[in-house]
Amino acid sequence: MEITPETLWQDITDFFRNLEPEHWGIGGISLLLLIILFRFTRRKKKDKPIAAAPSGGLQINVFQIAPLGRDAFLKLFNPGPPVTLSKLDIVGRQDIAVKNALAGHLIETGALYSLLMEATGAARLETNFTMAITYVDASGTAWKQTLDPATQLQKAPKVVKK
Repeated sequence: MEITPETLWQDITDFFRNLEPEHWGIGGISLLLLIILFRFTRRKKKDKPIAAAPSGGLQINVFQIAPLGRDAFLKLFNPGPPVTLSKLDIVGRQDIAVKNALAGHLIETGALYSLLMEATGAARLETNFTMAITYVDASGTAWKQTLDPATQLQKAPKVVKK
């Protein structure tokens, strides 16, 4: 017996005509499960693995406000791999100036970095602000981390640019 497109088509249509409703149900559910399984196990192209944060990021070691309230002293500790500081934003106060040159400073593993801040306005320094510090690790990934001097806690760093 020779297989031609016409006989093949006839065999396929006969097969589907002879199926019972329970066969259609089992086949439909199986197809649906395969589609769901394929959909959730496949990674989208835009979903890239997120880089791991460098050991929890920088930590506040010491934060002190001078007795007159004009100056503040902050020490940052780096428990992770070396990072290069890039930017410090004071959130919540516009009248605080950082006296140190921050950009480009490399903090080695286990090292401390000291910052001196000064109030430029009439108001005294208080712990009513947060600091957003941006730094770059050795692989070139930029991280942004929020530090809260009031509680001396830091949030986990987030990737800014890879």
